[in-house]
Amino acid sequence: MGTFLIRRLGLLLVQLFIAGSLIFVVVRLIPGDPARAALGDTATKEQVAEIHAKLGLDQPLLVQFGQFWADLFRGSLGESLISGRPVLTDIGLRFGNTLELVLLSVLLAVVIGIPLGVAAARRADRAHDYVITSTAVVGLSLPVFVLGTLLVLLFSVTIPVLPPTRFVTFTEDPLTHLRLIVLPVVTLAASTTAVVVRMTRSAMLEVLSSDFVRTARGKGIGERRVVVAHALRNSMNPVTSVVGLELATLLGGTVIVETIFGWPGLSSLLMSGVESRDYPVIQGVVLVIAALTILINLAVDVAYRLIDPRIGVST
Repeated sequence: MGTFLIRRLGLLLVQLFIAGSLIFVVVRLIPGDPARAALGDTATKEQVAEIHAKLGLDQPLLVQFGQFWADLFRGSLGESLISGRPVLTDIGLRFGNTLELVLLSVLLAVVIGIPLGVAAARRADRAHDYVITSTAVVGLSLPVFVLGTLLVLLFSVTIPVLPPTRFVTFTEDPLTHLRLIVLPVVTLAASTTAVVVRMTRSAMLEVLSSDFVRTARGKGIGERRVVVAHALRNSMNPVTSVVGLELATLLGGTVIVETIFGWPGLSSLLMSGVESRDYPVIQGVVLVIAALTILINLAVDVAYRLIDPRIGVST
């Protein structure tokens, strides 16, 4: 395991360098002048030149690239052209909100999705299976913006049990914060739950037909123990993989939910940065999301080997 981790950490550094380099190039392909976007059309040439000098846009591309990485090694992502604050400060103000939303959504999906997937597999091609899989298909098919809007209309307008209000942090008002996060979490968790259900069912069906499961049953081991201790444990690798993928996807894909529910997270910060051509914000947010995605992939690989030690470290 030690050799595996060292090798993967080395690969992680390479992936981070490639991701950062791609981000640097793609940001500069965005149409429009960031100085004009920040200052407006009435800005003078001197003001535009000052912003260009601040961002290093008056330098050759290779010099800009070197300065980009030099700033990263110093732990600096630059300053926002709009807020004037360090980008790390802006990210820090919103990162916790996104992380809370994503983790709770994935946790809810796992808590609901795995038991439903197991139940569907144990009763394959029966009424229970049809109901669960059909519901999962609906969850996958329903767009996030449609589900989010319907939940707002139902629980904030028609039945005002969760009335909309301005965003407050948990430390400001714990009860109001928890009421605010219910609908965004349910909206995000719906499609993820459907994915977990389908993957768990598929993996369980394959394992339940294996020889070692039939042998366990033949030895008189109880069905519950066969399912939980033998079948479910050996089904966890593909489920872990899809949960990790969903987690990484949600980290940068919550912009619609954040917009519908007024949730200040990383995705909405990224979109505002794109709209205003705020290079430092775009680079910083995308780099943070890319780094987290790479770390999640590493965590999933480690989890594989903890769940099933038979997997060789060379794979």
